[in-house]
Amino acid sequence: MSKNNQGVSLLSLVITIAVLAIITSITLKSGVSNIKQVKMGRILTHMILVNAKVQTIYEEYQFSGNGLISSDDIRYTISDISMDITPEEIEQIAAKAGVDSMQVENWNWYKWDANCLESQGLDKKMLGSQEAFFVNYEHAEILYSQGMSYEGTKYYSMTGLNAILEEK
Repeated sequence: MSKNNQGVSLLSLVITIAVLAIITSITLKSGVSNIKQVKMGRILTHMILVNAKVQTIYEEYQFSGNGLISSDDIRYTISDISMDITPEEIEQIAAKAGVDSMQVENWNWYKWDANCLESQGLDKKMLGSQEAFFVNYEHAEILYSQGMSYEGTKYYSMTGLNAILEEK
């Protein structure tokens, strides 16, 4: 008489649980990475929209001499903005503009908050209440006040964020 085993052995149960745990961890890691990329992409898209408007305003300024737009009409330097922009990111910005990195640190930056965005016909929901973009009209560069963390480094510039997404 042969014995008919109809139950699940302990070994097959352990193997099944281990395989499910591996699949779950891979899926979660992939999902978290994708969420971060989407958020960075969203911020970069907002920066590109602002950049297009900034370029239009600067061209009008050069043509007609009308004033440059800012939420507070104060000119900032990078040290005034109090962002921890890495020297590497400043080098990326300088390389894009074709200038020395010391010049970047002395550029004039203008603050665009949510109200400034709205006055320019852009969606003020691009920014939270404590957030702002800092724009440089002459070199068409944008800084995001909150920055975006990626692999342990925080990036603030449109150039820096764009470089990360292009690597992916």
